[in-house]
Amino acid sequence: MECTTSKQEMKFRRADMKTFLLSVTYRAVAGKSILTGFDCNRRPTGEDEYYCDRELVQLFVFDARVTKPFFSGEKLTDLEQEIVKLYNVTLKFVSTQSGLTRWLHLQEHTESEEDALDFGDLHTDSIDEPYYRSAVLHYGTDPASYVFSVPFDAGLRDDAVVMASHAIFPRDGGMEAPASVVGLQFQHSALLSRFISITSKKTCPTCYDCASEELDCFVLDNNGYIVLAEDKNLTGRFFGEVEGAVMDSLRTGDAVFKKVSIFDYQGLCLDDKNRTSNSDANFILTPFTHFKLLVQWVFGQLLWLLFDSNLSHLWYGTQASASPFGEAIYYDTYDFDDEMEFPVVDEDKGSGPREKEEVTLVPLPCDQKTSLYLLQYEGLQKYKYTSDDCSRPHLAQRIPHTNLVLVVINSMFETCEKKVMSSPVEIRYNGTDPACQKLFLNDLPRRRLSDCFSENPLEHEVKLCGGCARVKTNIILFVVVWSMLYLGYMLHH
Repeated sequence: MECTTSKQEMKFRRADMKTFLLSVTYRAVAGKSILTGFDCNRRPTGEDEYYCDRELVQLFVFDARVTKPFFSGEKLTDLEQEIVKLYNVTLKFVSTQSGLTRWLHLQEHTESEEDALDFGDLHTDSIDEPYYRSAVLHYGTDPASYVFSVPFDAGLRDDAVVMASHAIFPRDGGMEAPASVVGLQFQHSALLSRFISITSKKTCPTCYDCASEELDCFVLDNNGYIVLAEDKNLTGRFFGEVEGAVMDSLRTGDAVFKKVSIFDYQGLCLDDKNRTSNSDANFILTPFTHFKLLVQWVFGQLLWLLFDSNLSHLWYGTQASASPFGEAIYYDTYDFDDEMEFPVVDEDKGSGPREKEEVTLVPLPCDQKTSLYLLQYEGLQKYKYTSDDCSRPHLAQRIPHTNLVLVVINSMFETCEKKVMSSPVEIRYNGTDPACQKLFLNDLPRRRLSDCFSENPLEHEVKLCGGCARVKTNIILFVVVWSMLYLGYMLHH
């Protein structure tokens, strides 16, 4: 269902509502329940055949009626117009637990934005969107705060946007549950200019500001990623990659950030062709294969005997010459000037341009470890002006009613080179492949599948698939065996 007007847009996608429409892969026949029987010969249902959840449909209609007055395109108040102009707010949105997503553009579309994807096309998962989940999770920490987030590649884009979301938990009978998430979307450049204008003002004659050369100011989110920085290219990067020593100080002692390790035992690592996987099957061992291996072994042993015994003098003769005793031997002498310059030949220049080696990355299964960081508000309140032997003096303070932290660093001090990474890292098990502790997994009992899975609608999109070679007949072996059988038959008769 899709409803659009000039200033109001509402979009509802069935595929994003896992609880609203229960898609049944196979229809039950003869009154047999699909949960108790396994019959892969049942007729598959069509793509548009669904079973409807009446209660959820009513909840969806209720959410549409409740949110309609806030997205009717009425004129904004003076305060709202001031906020829209100050932060260049482009739209407001709401996502409800029933799967409804509504948004309203607060500014006119530009020519470049008319051809771009709209908010509903970019955020189709409703309650599964990152802005929805992060706002709901952050509600338990501070119910009155907004969650700010930027894309990871925001520093490389000129049109990067910031999303601020807030969760709404209605209370009934002493219990509360997430009902919806509301938020705004505005330009990152407007927020950055606002940040610079505020932090560039001196509050006292002896105070420093972020515009001075002595201080470097960063605004981090609750996971340690840079939201605002004086260098726009750093936006979206992990703070430990930029200031590893300071990040290491923030995660130790009165920890401001708590480290959480996550393991992925079904990861995928990209490596060059030099590393191969040992999952392929061996060739069939035939008598001819054993004979081939025997010949290779004998040839290798002969080569080793040849070079180890120094038998090359058998075919290379040794030449010697003699001169009469006492005969003078004269050598030509050459005078070299100490200041003589010898031309230096550049081998790289003479050989012409080098050809670039093409490195092909091959996906291989591996185990990965990812280190994530969570903001600890109790540790942040106790954190004071800190300086140690490695990190530069710095100060961390929370920005009220947000998930953001302001970190100010004194750039006039030296710092040690250190990196704190948050990207997945491959786990090495002392050179063993596969890991010894995973070998027993193949012997574990497997439970029976709960349904019939004979196909996947996304099969055509999967490119990294394995395969097996075709079984081919060994022509030589076939001819030899046939000849032996024929000769045996003729001798017998």
